[in-house]
Amino acid sequence: MPMKIGVYFILEKVGRRSGEAWALLLTGLCLLINMFVAKDKWIIRTSVAVLGKALSEASFTIIYLFTTELYPTVVRQNGLGYTSFVARLGVSISPLIMLLEDVWHLLPAVTYCAVAVGSGLVALLLPETLNTQLPEFIQDIEKPR
Repeated sequence: MPMKIGVYFILEKVGRRSGEAWALLLTGLCLLINMFVAKDKWIIRTSVAVLGKALSEASFTIIYLFTTELYPTVVRQNGLGYTSFVARLGVSISPLIMLLEDVWHLLPAVTYCAVAVGSGLVALLLPETLNTQLPEFIQDIEKPR
């Protein structure tokens, strides 16, 4: 809950693209750190996991706002619906990643970490929408901002 409130202030200071990218990159970093912390150091592991979960929630909150700002008005409803569908599909498939533990015990954590870091890097390629006019038509997206 505190991270959801913090997102409001982060978005006004650093913007949507940077906020999303850094939330995902730091989530991946928390996952990476937790792979190398010994299991008997449960306080450290729990603290890093809670921070990673908070950053993941921040990323989820930012992406919904960011998605609505990226789509032009004429396709915004359909675009948000498709985006939501793909997100829910990913959430439905993610428990199957835990089956990779039979191959190598760290493979699920490495997979989640790689997806978070990869998504954070891809988010840097998106246009910034802070203090810009939202696109109304598809032609508005095609011309440079």
